Amino acid sequence: MPGGKPYLDKTFSRLKSAGGDAWEGMNALQKASLLTSPVPLVPDALGLLGDMQQYVEQPESRGLLNYGLSALGLLPFIPAGVTKGVPAPEVFHRFTHGPKPESRGGHMLFASDFDKVANSYGGNYWVADSTEAVDVKKLLPDFEKALKNRPELLDAYQSSAKQLADSFDPEDIVNSAGAWDAEDLIEAVYLDVLEPKGISKVQTADGLVVFDPSLVTKGILE
Repeated sequence: MPGGKPYLDKTFSRLKSAGGDAWEGMNALQKASLLTSPVPLVPDALGLLGDMQQYVEQPESRGLLNYGLSALGLLPFIPAGVTKGVPAPEVFHRFTHGPKPESRGGHMLFASDFDKVANSYGGNYWVADSTEAVDVKKLLPDFEKALKNRPELLDAYQSSAKQLADSFDPEDIVNSAGAWDAEDLIEAVYLDVLEPKGISKVQTADGLVVFDPSLVTKGILE
């Protein structure tokens, strides 16, 4: 079994080159699980204890994803502790009058604030999370290009392509969803940008727009 100062120096060097920030973010037990990785079972046990300590000291790290990663770390040959620090996906909420989550246009608007939408838009509750969602700000330049190719929309809205593109980034999606309430604008950016890029979720400042109903689940109200 490797040991001694040369081994520790090599291990620290490898950790530093792989990501000093990740090392600094670990607690003592998680670091120990890495340093004892050549010893069967020891790192798994230390890693689990370290994760438990992290969940107590950092409540924001709690979530199904990180819990699952903790369990995964107990499997042989999978280092414990190195998969932590992954932020849990943000959950968004939607209510509808009908039995399906889709709007007439097929897309679905969700809000991060449950209280803003609870029972205001119907009694059927739906949830979706931010997994693989793309920040709308990264898409605005592409939206603008797509809208420049639709002069009929620019005329209809008496606006520039940039103005219309920016309206896809509302500050409060419940108060005013901006362009996400306009089916013709959504169709333009979906056909020219989102569908070609394989994007099914777009995240706004306080909301989520989903285009695939299979990514939505029925919520449970307590």
